[in-house]
Amino acid sequence: MVRVFVKWGKERFEVDANMEDSPLQLKSQLFSLTGVNPDRQKVLVKGKILDDNSWDGCELKDGMVMMMIGSGGMVPLPPPVSRSEENFDGMEAETSNSIVLPAGLKNLGNTCYLNATLQCFKVIPELRKALNKYSESVQDASSDNDGGSKALTAAVRDLYRMMDNQKSKNYGGVIPLIMIQVVHNVLPQFAARDEHGWMQQDANECWTELLRAFQTQLKVSDHELASKDHLASIVSRYMEGRFKIEMKNLESDVEPVSVTKETFLQ
Repeated sequence: MVRVFVKWGKERFEVDANMEDSPLQLKSQLFSLTGVNPDRQKVLVKGKILDDNSWDGCELKDGMVMMMIGSGGMVPLPPPVSRSEENFDGMEAETSNSIVLPAGLKNLGNTCYLNATLQCFKVIPELRKALNKYSESVQDASSDNDGGSKALTAAVRDLYRMMDNQKSKNYGGVIPLIMIQVVHNVLPQFAARDEHGWMQQDANECWTELLRAFQTQLKVSDHELASKDHLASIVSRYMEGRFKIEMKNLESDVEPVSVTKETFLQ
């Protein structure tokens, strides 16, 4: 992790950059500060334009000054606080310092379906543990022919790590820019637009798609459990339900009982 300065017009920003993450992570920070969308940013590092996915040729050092070119809209501001809310905030001032609230996710325009889905998955301990052990990276997985499951899983893991970062908690929220881009690349139906921007989407469909990705990528670490096909996946082990259906002829004892089993995820 290095601390660099980014000059944008007359303004100068101090940001932390981790070269283990993709450059797009740095650009998402600049987006939150300037309102300039990453696809409209040109970040210059010693005369070289920074790529979205690779740091090749760009070595960052503490105190380095970079330049950003690009124009964008206003940075979203929080809603005005009423007088009663100000009084309430004052009453809670003493306790607020001791309470660490979890970081939320910023809405980038009809992306609430994804935010809600990700927040639901985030509170499942077994899923979080499996994600933390997942070793694929978004950049490496993007070219794999797996339907995008690796890229989706890696993007969720990286986003949760950002949300757990103390700076994100202090800021109050995370801009899930990389997550949105991965979802749009892998699942283009969620990238549909109209004249107003991204269209509204179904949270249940998003839940199902992410669940499919987790089911193929996140495996049970216990070898005994993993040896059983129906329990090899974290999703199958902790999030799958099972129906047992028995059918028998009440008018005759000769006909054997028919037993079937079905699984369900929601």
